[in-house]
Amino acid sequence: MNNAPKTTLITCSYGPDFERCKYLCASIERYVDSSTPHLLIVPKRDITLFQPLCSSRTSLISAESILPRFVWQLPFQNRWWITPYSIPVRGWIMQQVTKLSAALAVETESIMFVDSDTVFIRPFNPDDTIRDGKVRLYRFEGGGNIPRRWRWHDCGCNDHQCPDAYEEQR
Repeated sequence: MNNAPKTTLITCSYGPDFERCKYLCASIERYVDSSTPHLLIVPKRDITLFQPLCSSRTSLISAESILPRFVWQLPFQNRWWITPYSIPVRGWIMQQVTKLSAALAVETESIMFVDSDTVFIRPFNPDDTIRDGKVRLYRFEGGGNIPRRWRWHDCGCNDHQCPDAYEEQR
């Protein structure tokens, strides 16, 4: 039986979130199964700041190392990235693109994103979320049946011709 970890924890962060990320890393060291790798992804300019958070399980790479080469962060700007193919892109959107690219940087079967402002408070093994080779996701039956979401859902369904999942519940 292969005891290699199946899941890598990934945190996309940046300089202003360093203190929060420090608490996250400490909680990972204390509560997350010791075989679970943790990858920090930060802008190149923040690598030196985050270097002290590296450990036997926490590694650090720059966002630029996994993003397409035609994307650059504006110097002296936390918020804006540029590309020859679009208007300037805000940092939050680039964080989502970085998350999509993060799977290229790990070799485990699954990844779990953990925000910088997260703190683990009890023992946790991310591999416990995998059963029969599939990642389990939590679903609360009827949990999405919130009337304020119906209008949003209806608009989305009109645009994309999807079935009305809430029709029976209204």
